[in-house]
Amino acid sequence: MSWGRERESDCVRHILDSGYPDGLVSIVGDSFDIWSFLDDIVGSEDVARRIRARSGTVVVRPDSGDPVDMVLKVASSEKKKKKRTKPLICLDQCLETGP
Repeated sequence: MSWGRERESDCVRHILDSGYPDGLVSIVGDSFDIWSFLDDIVGSEDVARRIRARSGTVVVRPDSGDPVDMVLKVASSEKKKKKRTKPLICLDQCLETGP
């Protein structure tokens, strides 16, 4: 499901609220830019709150590039952010990154 770059955060909110309000859901995070997706959408206060409120796991996965390479880069990037105060770092138990 893609709603375009301008409405990517609306699409994520729809998936979390209406499409899959509980259970496991996997969202492609690199339709446009994986780093912006993680920082600006998943890491936003609004989306982070929705993820925390869900009963289930949210998996953000890359869909381009070498899967192993992308997962390692994302995981490494997120570990470095543990010192930041962005909401994403508080989501370790609710959010997974994977192929």
